[in-house]
Amino acid sequence: MSRSYPIWNKVQACIYKSFTGWGTKNTGEVEIFVGSSAKNSHSFVEHCVTRREKEWKGQEVIVFSFSVDGKVVKRTVFSKDKRGNAKEKLKVFSKINSIKSLELK
Repeated sequence: MSRSYPIWNKVQACIYKSFTGWGTKNTGEVEIFVGSSAKNSHSFVEHCVTRREKEWKGQEVIVFSFSVDGKVVKRTVFSKDKRGNAKEKLKVFSKINSIKSLELK
């Protein structure tokens, strides 16, 4: 983690001995494929994290949004410091708790 990025992805998988990760500045899009191999796989889900500078309640803020298959499910609003970085968490908007788990029946 030698570089500083506003969006950091910490990845844990059975093929890694420890966590690994990667960062991005404004948009991180991931498409996950499933199947039996790289040649026989199908798109399963897309998720995206974005960082945007916006105005909210009369002040300049940083907004991070997380979407699944193009639908925003969570947003967090931060105040902005003098260098334009996210500073203090101001508000979290989330639909996560209202989503019911899918069960196979």
